Amino acid sequence: MYSGKTKLEKDGKMKKIFAVALALILCSAAVYAEEHPACWIRNYTYEYHPDPVRTGAFKHSEDLLICDCCGESTHEYYDEPFYSAYDELRFCPACVKSGAACEKYDGSFQDIASLDSVSDDAKTAELLYRTPGYEAFQQEYWRAHCDDYCAYLGAVGYADLLDMGIVDEVVDDVIWERYFSQYDPKEIILLLEKGGQTQGYLFQCLHCGKYLLWVDAD
Repeated sequence: MYSGKTKLEKDGKMKKIFAVALALILCSAAVYAEEHPACWIRNYTYEYHPDPVRTGAFKHSEDLLICDCCGESTHEYYDEPFYSAYDELRFCPACVKSGAACEKYDGSFQDIASLDSVSDDAKTAELLYRTPGYEAFQQEYWRAHCDDYCAYLGAVGYADLLDMGIVDEVVDDVIWERYFSQYDPKEIILLLEKGGQTQGYLFQCLHCGKYLLWVDAD
């Protein structure tokens, strides 16, 4: 007489094994998530770049990514610009804020040759090594005013400047004579289009509130 297990019994046993295995996997994932919580941008602030999500400096991934600096998981990451001998790196908000990313890969988030000067080296270090940069077409440049670096607000076009009522304010700036002396600044500003071939990058002084521009073209 045949005494082997029926197919139904075997299938039931396999289902129990799979259920136990799945439970163990989920339990392990929950423990890992508790011990290695995802790094969130909302937990960090950057004085010279107050809204790096809106400006696009930090990108969002639906899947958890691993920070190339600390090895922890993150949904939000920064990848460029990063001036270093290493390529294709992604950093969590914590490693940008602490300066650990720049220290580990001997890099900076801003080109030291492409920024206004201030008298305090500590402020320059904060900008270079602990502030997320922004992407321009050819070369990013960081503005300063009142002997301090300005807050970067994002890309703008002429229409944005007009809506804000600051066209004359951004024209009144030494930057035009220093870098664009061969052009009429008002003519340049008329060409600015957010997302277009010639774009403005808006900054604001942290002390007096003055707005300043950088301009770049594709």
